[in-house]
Amino acid sequence: SSCGLFDPCDFGIRGLGTPTTTITVNGNLSIPDIDSASGTIVFGSATGDQNFTVNLKGNFSMADIDALMYTNLNFTHASANQNISQTAGTISGGTWTINKAGGSALLTSNVVGQNWLEEYFTNNNNWVVSSGTLNLQTYTLFTGGSYSQSGGTFSGGTGSIVFGNGFSLTGGAFTSTSGTMWIYNTFSRSAGIT
Repeated sequence: SSCGLFDPCDFGIRGLGTPTTTITVNGNLSIPDIDSASGTIVFGSATGDQNFTVNLKGNFSMADIDALMYTNLNFTHASANQNISQTAGTISGGTWTINKAGGSALLTSNVVGQNWLEEYFTNNNNWVVSSGTLNLQTYTLFTGGSYSQSGGTFSGGTGSIVFGNGFSLTGGAFTSTSGTMWIYNTFSRSAGIT
Protein backbone atom coordinates (compact mmCIF):
# COMPACT_ATOMS: atom_id res chain seq x y z
CA SER A 1 0.00 0.00 0.00
CA SER A 2 1.08 3.58 -0.45
CA CYS A 3 1.57 6.20 2.22
CA GLY A 4 0.22 9.66 1.71
CA LEU A 5 -1.44 12.60 3.37
CA PHE A 6 -4.77 10.80 3.79
CA ASP A 7 -3.33 7.30 4.18
CA PRO A 8 -0.78 7.42 7.00
CA CYS A 9 1.63 4.54 7.43
CA ASP A 10 2.58 2.85 10.66
CA PHE A 11 6.11 1.70 11.35
CA GLY A 12 6.79 -1.09 13.81
CA ILE A 13 9.69 -3.10 15.16
CA ARG A 14 8.74 -6.38 16.82
CA GLY A 15 10.44 -9.48 18.12
CA LEU A 16 10.66 -12.74 16.24
CA GLY A 17 8.70 -14.83 18.73
CA THR A 18 10.17 -17.77 20.63
CA PRO A 19 12.96 -17.67 21.66
CA THR A 20 12.76 -14.10 22.94
CA THR A 21 14.73 -11.61 20.86
CA THR A 22 17.43 -9.54 22.58
CA ILE A 23 19.51 -6.88 20.87
CA THR A 24 22.40 -4.79 22.20
CA VAL A 25 22.61 -1.09 21.38
CA ASN A 26 26.13 0.18 22.11
CA GLY A 27 25.14 3.81 21.52
CA ASN A 28 22.00 5.86 22.15
CA LEU A 29 18.43 4.74 21.46
CA SER A 30 16.43 7.71 20.20
CA ILE A 31 12.87 7.97 18.89
CA PRO A 32 13.04 11.53 17.54
CA ASP A 33 10.18 13.88 16.71
CA ILE A 34 9.49 13.31 13.03
CA ASP A 35 7.29 16.26 12.04
CA SER A 36 6.91 15.24 8.42
CA ALA A 37 5.82 11.66 9.11
CA SER A 38 2.27 10.54 9.74
CA GLY A 39 1.26 7.31 11.39
CA THR A 40 2.43 5.55 14.50
CA ILE A 41 5.91 4.35 15.41
CA VAL A 42 5.59 1.14 17.45
CA PHE A 43 8.68 -0.15 19.22
CA GLY A 44 7.99 -3.64 20.57
CA SER A 45 4.63 -5.28 21.13
CA ALA A 46 2.00 -5.78 23.82
CA THR A 47 2.02 -9.46 22.79
CA GLY A 48 4.74 -11.13 24.86
CA ASP A 49 6.21 -13.40 22.18
CA GLN A 50 6.39 -10.48 19.72
CA ASN A 51 8.11 -8.14 22.15
CA PHE A 52 11.88 -7.93 22.57
CA THR A 53 14.58 -6.70 24.93
CA VAL A 54 17.20 -4.02 24.33
CA ASN A 55 20.44 -4.05 26.31
CA LEU A 56 21.23 -0.34 26.13
CA LYS A 57 24.71 1.10 26.71
CA GLY A 58 23.83 4.72 25.84
CA ASN A 59 21.01 7.18 26.52
CA PHE A 60 17.29 6.71 25.84
CA SER A 61 15.13 9.50 24.44
CA MET A 62 11.59 9.53 23.11
CA ALA A 63 10.23 12.68 21.46
CA ASP A 64 7.66 11.67 18.81
CA ILE A 65 4.04 12.20 19.85
CA ASP A 66 2.92 9.18 17.79
CA ALA A 67 5.47 6.75 19.26
CA LEU A 68 4.40 3.72 21.32
CA MET A 69 7.07 1.98 23.43
CA TYR A 70 6.55 -1.61 24.62
CA THR A 71 10.15 -2.82 24.59
CA ASN A 72 11.98 -4.12 27.64
CA LEU A 73 15.01 -1.89 28.29
CA ASN A 74 18.09 -2.92 30.27
CA PHE A 75 20.36 0.01 31.15
CA THR A 76 23.71 -1.77 31.29
CA HIS A 77 26.69 0.55 30.71
CA ALA A 78 29.37 -0.52 33.18
CA SER A 79 30.57 2.94 34.20
CA ALA A 80 28.96 5.87 32.36
CA ASN A 81 25.76 7.68 33.30
CA GLN A 82 22.77 6.95 31.05
CA ASN A 83 20.08 9.60 30.54
CA ILE A 84 16.38 8.72 30.25
CA SER A 85 14.14 11.29 28.55
CA GLN A 86 10.50 11.22 27.39
CA THR A 87 9.22 14.52 26.03
CA ALA A 88 6.42 12.98 23.93
CA GLY A 89 5.04 9.60 22.97
CA THR A 90 3.55 6.81 25.06
CA ILE A 91 5.32 4.23 27.19
CA SER A 92 2.82 1.39 26.93
CA GLY A 93 4.66 -1.54 28.46
CA GLY A 94 7.91 -3.34 29.00
CA THR A 95 10.16 -3.79 32.00
CA TRP A 96 12.94 -1.25 32.40
CA THR A 97 15.87 -2.60 34.41
CA ILE A 98 18.80 -0.73 35.93
CA ASN A 99 21.65 -3.26 35.98
CA LYS A 100 24.86 -1.22 36.01
CA ALA A 101 28.24 -1.93 37.63
CA GLY A 102 28.83 1.83 37.95
CA GLY A 103 27.38 5.16 36.97
CA SER A 104 23.74 6.17 37.19
CA ALA A 105 20.58 6.01 35.13
CA LEU A 106 19.34 9.62 35.32
CA LEU A 107 15.90 10.95 34.48
CA THR A 108 16.38 14.12 32.42
CA SER A 109 12.63 14.72 31.95
CA ASN A 110 9.40 13.52 33.46
CA VAL A 111 8.69 9.89 32.51
CA VAL A 112 5.00 8.95 32.40
CA GLY A 113 3.57 5.53 31.50
CA GLN A 114 0.39 5.17 29.45
CA ASN A 115 -2.78 6.26 31.22
CA TRP A 116 -1.08 5.72 34.55
CA LEU A 117 -4.03 7.09 36.52
CA GLU A 118 -6.77 5.18 34.70
CA GLU A 119 -4.85 1.92 34.46
CA TYR A 120 -2.84 1.82 37.66
CA PHE A 121 -3.93 -1.75 38.35
CA THR A 122 -2.40 -2.99 35.10
CA ASN A 123 1.21 -3.88 34.44
CA ASN A 124 1.95 -1.42 31.66
CA ASN A 125 5.55 -0.46 32.53
CA ASN A 126 7.60 -2.05 35.31
CA TRP A 127 10.83 -0.69 36.80
CA VAL A 128 13.53 -2.91 38.33
CA VAL A 129 16.77 -1.89 40.08
CA SER A 130 19.18 -4.81 40.54
CA SER A 131 22.52 -2.94 40.60
CA GLY A 132 23.71 0.59 39.95
CA THR A 133 21.74 3.76 40.62
CA LEU A 134 18.41 5.11 39.39
CA ASN A 135 18.32 8.86 40.12
CA LEU A 136 15.12 10.79 39.38
CA GLN A 137 16.78 14.16 40.12
CA THR A 138 14.02 16.84 39.94
CA TYR A 139 11.72 14.85 37.66
CA THR A 140 8.54 12.82 38.00
CA LEU A 141 8.15 9.07 37.44
CA PHE A 142 4.56 7.85 36.94
CA THR A 143 3.99 4.24 35.96
CA GLY A 144 0.95 1.99 36.00
CA GLY A 145 3.31 -0.93 36.52
CA SER A 146 5.34 -2.10 39.48
CA TYR A 147 8.68 -1.23 41.09
CA SER A 148 11.05 -3.86 42.47
CA GLN A 149 14.55 -3.51 43.86
CA SER A 150 16.93 -6.27 44.92
CA GLY A 151 20.15 -4.22 44.98
CA GLY A 152 21.64 -0.94 43.88
CA THR A 153 20.41 2.52 44.80
CA PHE A 154 17.22 4.48 44.17
CA SER A 155 17.31 8.25 44.64
CA GLY A 156 13.87 9.84 44.44
CA GLY A 157 14.99 13.45 44.08
CA THR A 158 12.29 16.11 44.38
CA GLY A 159 9.62 15.11 41.85
CA SER A 160 6.48 13.01 42.30
CA ILE A 161 6.43 9.21 42.06
CA VAL A 162 3.56 6.83 41.29
CA PHE A 163 3.96 3.05 41.27
CA GLY A 164 0.55 1.81 40.17
CA ASN A 165 0.86 -1.96 40.51
CA GLY A 166 3.00 -2.64 43.54
CA PHE A 167 6.29 -1.99 45.28
CA SER A 168 8.86 -4.56 46.42
CA LEU A 169 12.17 -3.74 48.14
CA THR A 170 14.35 -6.73 49.08
CA GLY A 171 17.82 -5.13 48.94
CA GLY A 172 19.84 -2.06 48.14
CA ALA A 173 19.21 1.51 49.28
CA PHE A 174 15.95 3.34 48.58
CA THR A 175 15.71 7.08 49.26
CA SER A 176 12.23 8.37 48.58
CA THR A 177 11.41 11.70 46.96
CA SER A 178 11.10 14.90 48.96
CA GLY A 179 7.94 15.35 46.89
CA THR A 180 4.99 12.93 47.01
CA MET A 181 5.08 9.17 46.41
CA TRP A 182 1.98 7.02 45.79
CA ILE A 183 2.05 3.22 45.81
CA TYR A 184 -1.06 1.34 44.68
CA ASN A 185 -1.90 -2.34 45.01
CA THR A 186 0.83 -4.15 47.03
CA PHE A 187 3.69 -2.97 49.25
CA SER A 188 6.46 -5.28 50.42
CA ARG A 189 9.84 -4.44 51.91
CA SER A 190 12.54 -6.35 53.72
CA ALA A 191 15.21 -3.67 53.31
CA GLY A 192 15.40 -0.12 54.60
CA ILE A 193 13.82 3.00 53.17
CA THR A 194 15.12 6.48 53.94
